[in-house]
Amino acid sequence: MAASIPILTIREVVGAWIAGESARTKNGSMSTDGETLKSYDLEIGTRSYHGRPIVKDYRSPNFVSQTTSTHVGLAIQAVNDPGSVYSPYPPMVGVARRDRDHNTKGF
Repeated sequence: MAASIPILTIREVVGAWIAGESARTKNGSMSTDGETLKSYDLEIGTRSYHGRPIVKDYRSPNFVSQTTSTHVGLAIQAVNDPGSVYSPYPPMVGVARRDRDHNTKGF
């Protein structure tokens, strides 16, 4: 019989991820298997080769939703290491997105 996944608050789910434990919120908006941290089905956190938590920053300018931005902010706060926060996109993608937005204004 499979063990049930604890249902916790958002902050507690982030704490479970940091501790390497499984958890999810009651509504399923955030979950972790102890390795990855997800906002809905989007991976917002993972671990480095050495087990260090890494947060993918989906806040502005990589905005997905207000809920995901809140989840990312809580994960960044819990990790408390600016060197563990990265853009989810390679640098050129950001440039291409800005160029696209700039070139399509007014159309």
